[in-house]
Amino acid sequence: MTNPFDPDLKDLINIASGEVANPCVVTDMLAAKEIGERKFKEFVDDKVKAGKPDIFTTISKTNLKTFTKQNVKSQVKTKKGEIVELRNDAKFISRLLAIGESREVDMKNLMSYSLRKFPHPFATVDGELVKSPKCKLLHELVGRVTDPLVETTQTSGALLLDAMAMLQTLKYIPQTFGELAGKILQMLLGCARTANAERVDFVSDRYPA
Repeated sequence: MTNPFDPDLKDLINIASGEVANPCVVTDMLAAKEIGERKFKEFVDDKVKAGKPDIFTTISKTNLKTFTKQNVKSQVKTKKGEIVELRNDAKFISRLLAIGESREVDMKNLMSYSLRKFPHPFATVDGELVKSPKCKLLHELVGRVTDPLVETTQTSGALLLDAMAMLQTLKYIPQTFGELAGKILQMLLGCARTANAERVDFVSDRYPA
């Protein structure tokens, strides 16, 4: 598990997917502002302040590497010269089973491991992590309760809080992660006192290292 708000964290993490950026993506994303300012200065000097201004000329795209360009699908060329994407299909599994049998590999042990970066039930067709709205889970839980509304709370109990929902309620975002952590902690303690909770579960997404 990785805390994305850790000030000593060296990796650059996509908060939406929990994916760690590779060195090329880190370099481009951290230098995006500097590159943009340099491109702006070049445009002003070459197209605006020039002897013959041309502000309608096409601005070349920088093509900085981002998280979306990090997950490039693997492609191979077939015997017929066709370029296809690699994916886990029935034929791939069949070949895997055949190789396992020929090498006397324990198939039960072999098939106990996922061939994907994420387990199939939680992954998209290209192997990336599925991100679904948490409200769907809320509606499912509420639908299983006969009377979800309560007028009084018990003197002791557990409090379950959604980290992202709590962040979205903030009208003012602190300037530093330390101040943000302190603000969230104050909100957690306040909610716990209001609900007379003996236990508080602060639930957030997973950010694997």
